[in-house]
Amino acid sequence: MKNWMFLLAGLLVWAAHFFGVYIIGSLFPGTELARWLVLGITLLSVGVVGLILLFLVRRTEAPPDALGGWLSVLSRSGCALAIVAITYQGLPALLA
Repeated sequence: MKNWMFLLAGLLVWAAHFFGVYIIGSLFPGTELARWLVLGITLLSVGVVGLILLFLVRRTEAPPDALGGWLSVLSRSGCALAIVAITYQGLPALLA
């Protein structure tokens, strides 16, 4: 169960960010308020995923087998992908 939590943590934050940005864009289309809200939710999401990634990198327990090592690498990669995707989703609203 613990492995699933680490595997999906970054991706779940990414999904929450996506829905948050979509809701903000639907409620406040093209306004300055929408830009500030998107900036806030983007920074918050990147910060949360960054903390999760930092926790995963600093975790000192050794994986019990090859599968545990692979899951650890996959969890870190998912968080790194989530950081890139969150940044990519937030940029168009901020640069427009």
